[in-house]
Amino acid sequence: MRYIGPDYVPDESLCAARTEALRPTLNMLDQHLRTSGGDYLLGRYSLADVTFTPHLEVLAACGLSAELESRPALAAWVKRCLARPAWRYCLDGRVMERVAANPEGTLV
Repeated sequence: MRYIGPDYVPDESLCAARTEALRPTLNMLDQHLRTSGGDYLLGRYSLADVTFTPHLEVLAACGLSAELESRPALAAWVKRCLARPAWRYCLDGRVMERVAANPEGTLV
């Protein structure tokens, strides 16, 4: 893996191609969430939600928030997942605080 420093300039054509390749998956997820009648991918919160959430959560950081927001069911689902207490716990940095406080490697 190469380091991307502060002077990194992304390849715009590559970014556009990857964004285009991502759209069918985003469309499929949005369609499923609109028609399934559930709040989560499998109706109730499951490993499927845990698996997809971190990837979709970074869309804004990648300059792709419009891709998410143009799919209302998908955007609402991401907000629901990110609002869950376990996600808040992780995103607020408390997990890493616990790891740093316990160098033996256990989190209990």
